[in-house]
Amino acid sequence: MRNFFIFPIFTLLFVLFITGCTTQGRLTYLVFEESENYIELKTSMEELKIEGYEGSNQQQFSALKEARYISKHMDERPGDSVRRDLAVSALVFLAFASDDGDVNDRSLSRLETLLEDEEDWPLYLQMTTVDSLADLVIGHNGFKEKHDGQWMNFGIRSSDREDALEFLMDSFEDQNPELRYHTFSALGRILRAEPSLETCPYNICDEDVRKNLEEWEQGREVKQVLPANADPNAVESGAYGPESKMVPIDERQEWQEESDELKQMVWKALEDWLEDSKVSENTSNNYNLFLYNLDTTSNILFQVTNSLYNNIKPKTISNNEILFITIYTYDYKSNSH
Repeated sequence: MRNFFIFPIFTLLFVLFITGCTTQGRLTYLVFEESENYIELKTSMEELKIEGYEGSNQQQFSALKEARYISKHMDERPGDSVRRDLAVSALVFLAFASDDGDVNDRSLSRLETLLEDEEDWPLYLQMTTVDSLADLVIGHNGFKEKHDGQWMNFGIRSSDREDALEFLMDSFEDQNPELRYHTFSALGRILRAEPSLETCPYNICDEDVRKNLEEWEQGREVKQVLPANADPNAVESGAYGPESKMVPIDERQEWQEESDELKQMVWKALEDWLEDSKVSENTSNNYNLFLYNLDTTSNILFQVTNSLYNNIKPKTISNNEILFITIYTYDYKSNSH
């Protein structure tokens, strides 16, 4: 009877030992080797990101090692493109969110190589890198934490987003024409992104702010301060206005201001590129139209056209209509547009 329990007990102790000593980096690698389920892969990579963000130095290096390996070497099976996508997105996160300088440097080194080396890295992974950088700036490529039983998404702090945006824009000159076009599209997403509670940097919006979505959306009630000599009859008749009003919370205003600053960086880069003759020589000569509201402080753009032709000379003909010219070229010798 005693021998019957030896193997199960030994197995249980062995499993507990392995679980207690194995880093999340190693666990993620094992999941990526065995699982074909996207949710399992995504969940495991999110757990790796958390360990790479707030774990010990050993745990962060383990997370970096496995993310680098998966991004580079898992390329033989069907579905490995998804695995590599997830790993590249995690590398972008680690490059700017980790508090370990060596992890930052090695992640950045891999991203620089990825964007520049067209022979060893496929275009789709280069595009994933660009998209992940844009998502990091917007606030979608963050990390999740549970507070009081509620899972919350936290965007990385504002200064790290600026670093990520500068890294993306600095890489532009070394990109091939197709990747440049994709980078323009990613920067357009940043310009169109509305600052929200979910994408708010954690250094602005902590868990207490995130718990109160209603206050974020509606604002705080502020009582009106009446002058000491206010006439009671005038107050009663409403001459001084309502007794209170709703104002945006400080965190929302701060995130709006920081979001606008990030968009100003994008605008400045776009203006510089358009003035650079090399950009016009090496990228598409197609022009699309966007609407911009000059009466607001927001930098949100509304895209009007999305074509491969030149859309120019827009003119307003009514409150709801604009007129513009589309230049359509046709090469009759090569029978191409």
